[in-house]
Amino acid sequence: MKTAKIIHIFLIAISFFVSIHCSQNHDIEFKKQVTIGCPIPDGVMDTLMEIHDVPGVSIAVIQNGQIDWVKGYGVREYGKPEPVDSTTLFQAASISKPVSAVVALQMVNSSQVHKNYE
Repeated sequence: MKTAKIIHIFLIAISFFVSIHCSQNHDIEFKKQVTIGCPIPDGVMDTLMEIHDVPGVSIAVIQNGQIDWVKGYGVREYGKPEPVDSTTLFQAASISKPVSAVVALQMVNSSQVHKNYE
């Protein structure tokens, strides 16, 4: 029971700090722009962005710890002309929630935490 409360507090703390971090303005300058090949066929991203009503995305392929390919699609914001490129930063939003859920489930599976704790 004590372990469950500690884990619960830990997960809340992580969510809090990630949300603070994501809300800050990050002025990071990337020194290297990479455009090697194109693993996504032309038109596929435009179609997916239209279906899901997304103004822009940036995709990177990491291989052996190195950026193998990166490309931006669309615009940074609806109604604004600035295109997404390999240096565009996006907020992580609520990505910590599924990560925290996976960690909690792994702990339940390894019997570190009982799934019915309160």
